[in-house]
Amino acid sequence: MSSRELSAEELRKLANYLSQQANDLEMTLEAVKKVAVSSQEIADEAEMLSKMGENANYLANSVQKIIAHEMEKIKK
Repeated sequence: MSSRELSAEELRKLANYLSQQANDLEMTLEAVKKVAVSSQEIADEAEMLSKMGENANYLANSVQKIIAHEMEKIKK
């Protein structure tokens, strides 16, 4: 095999290797994107649950005030 043929073969191998590396990097990037989307969904869910907790707390306080007011009316 001539040195030119050897060089061409080495270049083909290198091109195949680099192509595989590019494919691997693309798959890694897709995985990272999915994790980022999942993380954002989790953050959004946590924010919604926090707001629901605030609403539940407000509702509980309102009910306690109503009950206290009604108890005062009963005592009178």
